[in-house]
Amino acid sequence: MVATVATQVAQARALGVGSNVALGTKISQARTLAVYNFPTAATKISQAASKGVVTLNVNTKVSQARVLAVVRGRVYNPKLRAWSFNLDGHQFYVLRLAEDKTLIYDMNTQQWSWWSSDGEDHWTVNLGFNWRTAGANPKLYGSNIIVGDDSFGLLWALAPEQPYDENAFDGVAKSFVRVAEAFQITRGRGPGLPVYEVYLTASGGAPASVSTGVTLSYSDDVGHSYVTAGSIPVTTGDYTQEFAWRSLGQVPAPGRIYRIQDDGAFARIDGLDIMNGATAQ
Repeated sequence: MVATVATQVAQARALGVGSNVALGTKISQARTLAVYNFPTAATKISQAASKGVVTLNVNTKVSQARVLAVVRGRVYNPKLRAWSFNLDGHQFYVLRLAEDKTLIYDMNTQQWSWWSSDGEDHWTVNLGFNWRTAGANPKLYGSNIIVGDDSFGLLWALAPEQPYDENAFDGVAKSFVRVAEAFQITRGRGPGLPVYEVYLTASGGAPASVSTGVTLSYSDDVGHSYVTAGSIPVTTGDYTQEFAWRSLGQVPAPGRIYRIQDDGAFARIDGLDIMNGATAQ
């Protein structure tokens, strides 16, 4: 280990574990056959060949570099996959459309949904199934559903009551957004239907997290842009709380899309009622 203010070496060759701690390092040629570390403010190397694990600093300039190392990252997977699982008496059919989307079909309610991981359009879970012998899995994790992650090579247990996803990369738990949409159809060339009030009926009173709120947005151009009608915080223990948005203008033809977003406000949404003589579908 060398702890210096600056290091200048014409040629460097490391055959073991080494460390160079300096404010500035300049090396014309460097060759490492083992683990080596350059934690410096700036490193300039004209030629570098690495056959081991090498860690350089943030500001590194290399004119020629040859690296033979193991690199971990995500591999493009163009395959279509289909699998299923049972949860809370519902049978779900999963369609993984390669790197595009992951569509979930509830065979009991006959409804489709779109699941995705943070920063991706698809769910990074590749395959899964219900563990034949549940054992203590439902008690510990909430279900006996075991799924495989194709980004980190890990096995996960689905926990339906957990309000967040565990991040395998940095270990930070992050809440995920739930989105539900409804469409109201209008016809003709008139000014449209007035929207006096919009009421949301859902299982309130028990949000998954303290800071959870529910937001209503709507689009009058078939989903190309949305206007936010506001967010309503969910009060824990208030099981009769009203979720209403008022004076939302008029709905022109061909109709309006209503979007409900929350990060754990409800376990169930029953419906959206629009006070203009119509019901959103």
